[in-house]
Amino acid sequence: MSMAFKVANPSLLKDLKPGAAIAFEFVERGAGEWVITSVKPALRPADTGATPAHPHAGH
Repeated sequence: MSMAFKVANPSLLKDLKPGAAIAFEFVERGAGEWVITSVKPALRPADTGATPAHPHAGH
């Protein structure tokens, strides 16, 4: 699935690099108009010292 998003403020994108893992928040401003309101780097398991879960666990 993919969705098109607008950015509430273009400065939210200034420090992003292609391929970077991010966490973001968005809201529906109008009917079908989704707007990103917050973007920050996502913590990957290696960043937290956690061991990644097996991708097929629980199947």
